[in-house]
Amino acid sequence: MEPENSTVDVIVVGAGLSGLVSARRLVQAGITSLRVLEARDRVGGRTKLHRLGNGRYVEEGGQLVGPEYKRLIALGEELGVSTWPHNERGKAVFERRGRVIKFSGSMPWTADPLGSADFARSLLRLDRLGKRYRGDEALGTPEAAELDALTFASWVNRSTKSATARTLWAIIATLTLGGTPGDLSLLFVLRHLRAIGGVETLLASLSGGDERSFTGGSAELSLRMAAELGDRVVLDSPTLAIRQYDDHVEVDTPGRTHHARRVVVAMSPSDRAAISVDPQLPLPQRTMGERMSMLHAYKVHVVYPEPFWRRQGLSGATMSDSAPLMLTFDDTPPGEKQGVLVGFARGDGGRSVDLPDPMPTDPVRRREAVLAGLARAFGEEALHPDEYHEMNWTEERWTTGCVPTWPPGLLTTSGPGYAEPAGRLHFAGSETSPRWAGSLEGAVIAGERAAAEVAALATAEAAGVPASR
Repeated sequence: MEPENSTVDVIVVGAGLSGLVSARRLVQAGITSLRVLEARDRVGGRTKLHRLGNGRYVEEGGQLVGPEYKRLIALGEELGVSTWPHNERGKAVFERRGRVIKFSGSMPWTADPLGSADFARSLLRLDRLGKRYRGDEALGTPEAAELDALTFASWVNRSTKSATARTLWAIIATLTLGGTPGDLSLLFVLRHLRAIGGVETLLASLSGGDERSFTGGSAELSLRMAAELGDRVVLDSPTLAIRQYDDHVEVDTPGRTHHARRVVVAMSPSDRAAISVDPQLPLPQRTMGERMSMLHAYKVHVVYPEPFWRRQGLSGATMSDSAPLMLTFDDTPPGEKQGVLVGFARGDGGRSVDLPDPMPTDPVRRREAVLAGLARAFGEEALHPDEYHEMNWTEERWTTGCVPTWPPGLLTTSGPGYAEPAGRLHFAGSETSPRWAGSLEGAVIAGERAAAEVAALATAEAAGVPASR
């Protein structure tokens, strides 16, 4: 057991993917005197496994590995964690107002030719608008303030004429951008598109093209990093308060005070807001904690005796504005006899004409509604699963939700400095990444960036160069 008052060079608050990446990179840089404090009784943050009755597992949190996730893929290779491809063979299903249509390809272009053409035109408009955005250096301009005051829904409504196009944008926004179009800042959408490379990358991240999963689950990355770090990782240690001084930082956990030269806070801004910080954080970081919310959504797994949809020539992929699950895909690992469908549903947020209603509050009714929606897409066999499991991250202690929602006004109020160090505090966590915020890739990018900041300052101090912060 550690002493009640102990000193290390660096403390990392949070043993999720981003925090463990930071800690591992710091050790690799020669900073071996560090400690990782985790509130939960496990590592992994918003990556987590659920064991099924047959001993297999499903992933309750972040999972998919797209080809554009370069830093995540590199981390998996470093740690020796392989990936497996998701089934994409067969047609997908699009349900629009109860009408079920099968289609080939990544989007339901043939389901409603006129509506699809309308959607395609809006894609081009958004891509052109995104290319006009000049990056974070423009956040202080009147144009940025004007764009940040608008919701993405206002742009969608001006740029489309059909219900099909608005439905597709509503599904895409909720599943890839962290909120309904009415929840999101137009400026955030443009910033995100610029960071990831445009609308084609956005659609690819939704459609499941070339998507893979880690063998053993994405939580395996955190488990292996924690094993490398050994007893530097301390579980069941929620951070209650952080106090900064000229030459060190104090971190309080229940019954213990830790001392360090620097601290990396690897949490979402909304989770971080529960920690008392003295002196208070600068305005950009405070604003993020106060105004950024986390999406309330369910991730649902339904397990069947076999992947019966493949017999019907279907891939298992669906998109719907009528079923509780807005999107599903085949989550059956290669070689498995049982078939697994995974889907995503809204948890709350009121009603939307372009999206399914939020999931019922009663768990029995939720299950019935999900299975009924799957039966419309795949037939009566969908009503008889072996197992049904759902995860709602707002019910997980120490977590306020699954992915961040960027409301109008947040970017220009917080400015580009929301991820910058504040004195001896540095910030990781997927939400602080300039690219793929809220994703596994964003978590790795942010963790590596925070570690590089701390390592550079440590090197400068060791050389006798006064730290700039």
